[in-house]
Amino acid sequence: SDCPATVLAVCSTALTGMLRMVLPLVLGLVMAVLSRGNALAVQAAGLRLAPLGEQLSLARLQHGAAEMLVLDPPGPVGGIDPLRGALPWMVMAPFDRSGIDQVRVQLASSRALVLLARASSDSRSHFAARRERGLVLLRADPTGAQFESWRAYKLSVPAPSAGSRSWFHDLRSPASLDLEPQSAGALLVRAGERSDTTAQPILGWRASGGASETGKCPGVWQGGGDVPRVVFDLSNSLDWLLAGRVRQLWLAQGIERLEEAQVLTALDPVAAALEPLHVNGDQIAFEFDADAPAQAAGESTWSLEWIELESLHHLAPTCSASSPAPGRVRLTADLPHALRTHAPLSSAPDSTEQAPLSGASAGLQQWVWFLERRIDGLAVQRSFGFHPGPQKL
Repeated sequence: SDCPATVLAVCSTALTGMLRMVLPLVLGLVMAVLSRGNALAVQAAGLRLAPLGEQLSLARLQHGAAEMLVLDPPGPVGGIDPLRGALPWMVMAPFDRSGIDQVRVQLASSRALVLLARASSDSRSHFAARRERGLVLLRADPTGAQFESWRAYKLSVPAPSAGSRSWFHDLRSPASLDLEPQSAGALLVRAGERSDTTAQPILGWRASGGASETGKCPGVWQGGGDVPRVVFDLSNSLDWLLAGRVRQLWLAQGIERLEEAQVLTALDPVAAALEPLHVNGDQIAFEFDADAPAQAAGESTWSLEWIELESLHHLAPTCSASSPAPGRVRLTADLPHALRTHAPLSSAPDSTEQAPLSGASAGLQQWVWFLERRIDGLAVQRSFGFHPGPQKL
């Protein structure tokens, strides 16, 4: 920077002889090399950001003051974050500050958006509420080089699903299928007798009117005997979430005979009325009865994730499991720093250093937790709940 260079230059004047002539030249050359390196990093960061800036400006011209959400934005380039403080200015026309306070542009990961779509209170999805207010999604073009091309999608207000949500025997859904993806979070399939449960089941889908037109979803075998079942977690796919209207589903692999297929709103919950507990103010714990989901084969693991509904800040702490009693599971994880509290946990005289997490109240951030049971990495059960964050300053 300028300050160290100035100090060194002044100090070099205290020298005598040849050093007084040579040292300033050497220092100047070193500073020039360092400055060029910084300038190249800034230039590279600007080039990485240019395609996104063009698409943001174009999206604002096309869609007005709608809320914009940039998915999986570019990270630092050469140690420089190209998006730091730049988002509002990228949306505005050059040298035009009018309306800059009304522009709302957010950054989020694809995973955060998937979790946002699952979070609902009073049967109303927070993601659907954003779509009703007007939401433009910007996503890097998957067909091009990374971050060199972006696409903007104005997400329409979701309409209810229509047509049948179940069918029998046929490996393809009926022609009357018309699903709104957000209301169809899973598919449950009862396979035919003597199905090969070692084969990986794959579900294909086709849609219209959205950002994604086709996709695939892996499934998990559950149970054995005469009627094995397969569960497909559709809500785990961002492409499914942005698919518009789903017109066809088909079993592309792993299932040769089908007894019944049923579209579900969501996966089965981990446990009924699941509530977390604070532990010592900086950890969170869940304890519940947990039976194996329909004798699912494969490795069973647990996953805990958090999302803040306004900032879309996403956290995934490490989760450890234990069994305090036969048939019960206790999961413990570090509580996100933003949610930690060292206030008294309970006023009861026999407190065991645990206190239930209460619901949200006025003036608090809105955090949501998601607890999943996974078989071979694919979710088969899921529960979620709301938790207030610390008081906003």
